[in-house]
Amino acid sequence: MKLFRVVPVLVGSAAAIFASTTPANALSFSY
Repeated sequence: MKLFRVVPVLVGSAAAIFASTTPANALSFSY
């Protein structure tokens, strides 16, 4: 049952890193 708690954290951290490294792609993806 720990996977359900770890997966969101990994996804969130990966999204944060991706957004911080590529702000242009993040903006184009959000809109």
